Amino acid sequence: MKEPALVIAIVFTSVPIIIFIVIYVFVVIPREMAEEQERKRIEAEKREKLRLVTEERKRIEAQERRLELERRKREAYEHNMQALSLTCRRCGKIAPPIPGTGNRYRCGGCGNQFAGAAHRM
Repeated sequence: MKEPALVIAIVFTSVPIIIFIVIYVFVVIPREMAEEQERKRIEAEKREKLRLVTEERKRIEAQERRLELERRKREAYEHNMQALSLTCRRCGKIAPPIPGTGNRYRCGGCGNQFAGAAHRM
């Protein structure tokens, strides 16, 4: 049989180890797991925000390209209208062609409509 002093020594030396293991298993490990989950959640939120910002940036860039294309088309149309316009005989102002008519023009100043040179508008 073991001596009581040895049993007491074993108990007193193993109790702190057991307490440490219990604290580690039931306190430290769950806390570390919770912190890791929180880090993962924050990283996922950051990735989602970055994805949304990237999508918004792409949408804005596409819209800017569309607007630039529309502006260029408008400028080309206005240039063609100026190139195809005639001078009104009534008031002397510019008369752009009326689209779809083939040879009709409408004065921008007095509203006079008249036939003139054939146009492709």
